[in-house]
Amino acid sequence: MDVDTIPNLLADQRDAAPEDVQHYFLQFEDLWERKLWHELTNDLVLYFQNDQSQKQRLPLYNNFIKSFADKINQLQLVTLGLSTASQCKGSYSNLSHTVTSLTLTIQMITSASSSSPLSPRASTSPHHKTPSSTQRPP
Repeated sequence: MDVDTIPNLLADQRDAAPEDVQHYFLQFEDLWERKLWHELTNDLVLYFQNDQSQKQRLPLYNNFIKSFADKINQLQLVTLGLSTASQCKGSYSNLSHTVTSLTLTIQMITSASSSSPLSPRASTSPHHKTPSSTQRPP
């Protein structure tokens, strides 16, 4: 995504937001520019918990969160996706799009975790002992 697109998107969303939650968007932009993904994700989760965020969840998820989804905690990403999906109850096309997005997110998480060096499946070290291969002292 173009570097100028994110600030413009956040400015548009800030202008469309109720006045008492507009400060979130300034924080989002600051954290995004500084690449503080953990803090940005936490602030997004807090914002999505606010009832006034409902109208902006889908555009934020699709146009902002997805742009750095590979850099954040995947459980938090799913949490944000589920909050987004809850907004789409009345619209089949929005719900369908969000479900497709969440499915792709879950597939991405699954494939990333199965190839992770920390994953039990990925451990191929010859020195790695499983519980069944450990011996008890006599």
